Amino acid sequence: MTPEAKLEQSIKKYIEKMDGEVFKRQATMFTRSGTPDLLIWYRGFAFFVETKVKGNYPSAIQKAMSHRLADKAIIDVVAYSLDDIVTGK
Repeated sequence: MTPEAKLEQSIKKYIEKMDGEVFKRQATMFTRSGTPDLLIWYRGFAFFVETKVKGNYPSAIQKAMSHRLADKAIIDVVAYSLDDIVTGK
């Protein structure tokens, strides 16, 4: 399992323990490039999470998607650790 996959799993376990839902994006011919890795539903909110390990950063296309989401008032975050999700950093 890759480090990013391990991070995704830890986020999934944490959110589900808190009674939230986590959906993993699957790449298909209908998936837009740059779409974040996870969609999370938690206490009436929905937001996207792009997982990265330390030293990796969002690509230009991922940054562009982040701006598109922000323009539509959709929350998305980059998580480098579970603590980023827990503390909201």
